[in-house]
Amino acid sequence: MNDGQDDRPGFVPPDGEPRPDEDLSVQSGAPRGPESHEGTYADGAPPGSYGAPGPWPYGPGPRPPRKNRRGLVIGLVIVAAVVLAGMSVLLEKAYSPAGDTDDVGSPGATHEVHAIVLPESFGHYRRMTGSDAQRIEKDLRQEMAPQGGAFAQAKTAIYEKRGSTEPPIVFIGLSAKDGPAAAEQLRSGSPSEQVDWVFEGVGLKGGAKDYAAGPFGGVLRCGAGRDESGPMAACAWADASTVGMMFRSGSGSVASLAGVALELRNAAER
Repeated sequence: MNDGQDDRPGFVPPDGEPRPDEDLSVQSGAPRGPESHEGTYADGAPPGSYGAPGPWPYGPGPRPPRKNRRGLVIGLVIVAAVVLAGMSVLLEKAYSPAGDTDDVGSPGATHEVHAIVLPESFGHYRRMTGSDAQRIEKDLRQEMAPQGGAFAQAKTAIYEKRGSTEPPIVFIGLSAKDGPAAAEQLRSGSPSEQVDWVFEGVGLKGGAKDYAAGPFGGVLRCGAGRDESGPMAACAWADASTVGMMFRSGSGSVASLAGVALELRNAAER
């Protein structure tokens, strides 16, 4: 018995009363409940609707990948070792018999004594001032000191390109204004010879090429090569009173590095 109705088999209710097993919505014309369309539409929503909203995108998005700190330091140390190799040859040649030292390179060169004052930034580059860069610069100066007085006052800096993952640039520069030993070093050979000695020290002498030296004249020479640590590019400039060396690991464009070297020279030499 259910709600007072007889549910016996064969029972026929009085007129006007529904059968227990009869669908009232069909009998009365009442609207039927919603039918399931699950799986019918590709996005789960019927045509004409906006569908379910996606998750809200919290935050500004993923951060750019961080530079590998260990890899950066190792790369700088390798470049620093190459720089020291170049300087050791410079010192060796400085105390060997020199030929005619009147060559000043390009026609724009002068015998005016210039200084090197390293900028905190130039172009798209800025000087690295973190603990790793400071330690490597300190190690460079300590390694230079025993080699001779000429490089005791040399200028050292590490520059990185803003917003770029390219390897940093290691720079060392020397001016006749850095002291008598530096002046003697720069008198020991012509600008072209000074630059050749740098490339001889790093094993790139054969493949180096001259580039425009800019308003200070002298020589600007750049080249690339490879050693056991991988590819390396270098630029060096020299005139009657300065010599500058720039090194970068990796296989980047040598012509591009030459442009950076000239830009730094124009900002630093005065």
